[in-house]
Amino acid sequence: LIHVSDWYATLLSAAGGEIPEGLDSINQWDALLGKVKAPRDTLIYNLDDKAQKGAMRVGDYKLVLGDQVFNGWVYPPEDNTTAPLDLLEYDNIDDYDEGDITRWELPTVRSFAELFEIDIDEIIEKEPIKLFLFNLKDDPNEHKDLSKRHPGILKDILQRVKDEALKIVPADVCGNDEKGDPKHWGNIWSPGWCS
Repeated sequence: LIHVSDWYATLLSAAGGEIPEGLDSINQWDALLGKVKAPRDTLIYNLDDKAQKGAMRVGDYKLVLGDQVFNGWVYPPEDNTTAPLDLLEYDNIDDYDEGDITRWELPTVRSFAELFEIDIDEIIEKEPIKLFLFNLKDDPNEHKDLSKRHPGILKDILQRVKDEALKIVPADVCGNDEKGDPKHWGNIWSPGWCS
């Protein structure tokens, strides 16, 4: 498992440089050379405090926080997207859930800081924010939510998310700028401030 942030420490190591302590970057040079197993087993995909969404991978498991809306990914034509989840994938009828993981619900918390003021066990029990747990090794397309089947794994990863979420620096997102409209740039979007 490698993250884009790892290139800093990796290339610094390859060039013979000294890697400063306290970085999020992990030296992957020996792993890339095939000498050792990759040292990273955890990856934060995103923690978006404003949208109340996030995802973290630990080993084979991925925790997704927040209701997910359409992200532009389209199923292959051979997949039947109108059928409910395959009942045969479940051990018993009690584990079967016809719920669509792309439904939209308003979050009942306004920030990760507010969410993590709540005890982890209570978050899992009451779900003020939707939690999805997937085994990426067995289910790379993320069809089977395992959050109810593996509460221990869910709790462990949620605690790791909490530890990271408490370090969030608020995003500095600029508003839309009319100067970036494609009509000013040969039908190409621009941030508006460049010339």
